[in-house]
Amino acid sequence: MKKVLILGIILLNCFSCSNEIEIHADLGYLPVVYCLLDLNSDEQYVRISRTYLSDSENSGLPPSVDSLVIQVPCEVYIEKWIDNDPVETYLFSKTILPKDSGYFPAKGQELYAASFKAEPLVRYVLYVYFPDIDKVVSGETITTDFPVPEDPQPELPRSITITRERGYTARWFSVKHGGVYQGIFTLTYLETIDESSAFHQIEWPLPNEILDRPDELITQTLNPNRFFDLLIHNIPVNPDAQRELVGMKFTLIAGGEELGVSLRTSDIKDWAFNSDYTNIDNGIGLFSSVARTYVQNLVFSDLTFDAICTDPELKLLNFIKARPKE
Repeated sequence: MKKVLILGIILLNCFSCSNEIEIHADLGYLPVVYCLLDLNSDEQYVRISRTYLSDSENSGLPPSVDSLVIQVPCEVYIEKWIDNDPVETYLFSKTILPKDSGYFPAKGQELYAASFKAEPLVRYVLYVYFPDIDKVVSGETITTDFPVPEDPQPELPRSITITRERGYTARWFSVKHGGVYQGIFTLTYLETIDESSAFHQIEWPLPNEILDRPDELITQTLNPNRFFDLLIHNIPVNPDAQRELVGMKFTLIAGGEELGVSLRTSDIKDWAFNSDYTNIDNGIGLFSSVARTYVQNLVFSDLTFDAICTDPELKLLNFIKARPKE
């Protein structure tokens, strides 16, 4: 009986060693592909990387650069489809754009670029061939339409009033094949020091609105105190500087349905058994779209100028009433 037990332990150890060797063997990798078709740009980009085996003894450390490097260039192309037929093919080539900072700023994360204008409400199919593992990954999307601002509107500009007691309400309509929306106000002010003047800008992003139904009115109220805090925290105190509010522009961004699902999944995965969303076949990643509508040259009302220039917390920023336009 003792000999049988010893033999069983030996066999178990052998199987354990065999499994460990298989886990760390070169089994290939899982391709990682990301692409957001930008409807406002003439250049489109596909970002390509690969998964890696982490070091169980140093799981908190970044991976080795070698574990992310793709040894053989990939073949990347996107097809435009109309009425269930591919009508045009766009080939991508490697580009040398600077890599993102962060946890994985490795050269293995490659960018491929192609020059074409993506169109709204059109089906596109993405293909990436990885020669070193002889695998093709693919994904498809129908691009979002351009978002439709209701207030403020590009054709009907009006003055913006924000005081400590009064906020501003932005409104827009959701669109076909949109999944997430974000508005961004960009405030411009003029700063004068001695005889030198320069324009400066501060961005005021609104929270994301995740919605996958078209033609619904979305309303967001801008907290007035948030507006004043934005000035306080983003403009340095300089006794020699005088500032004047100039105006704002509004950028309304619509992300595709897949981007909305991805953001919704990331919001709930902390308490639900959901894995990260992907719409890439034979790999992981995201293929979707983004479109922006701009409302330029929003002006402030006299009430806003008075509120900014007389607010006790903004006194140190030396805001003055705007000069009359000639």
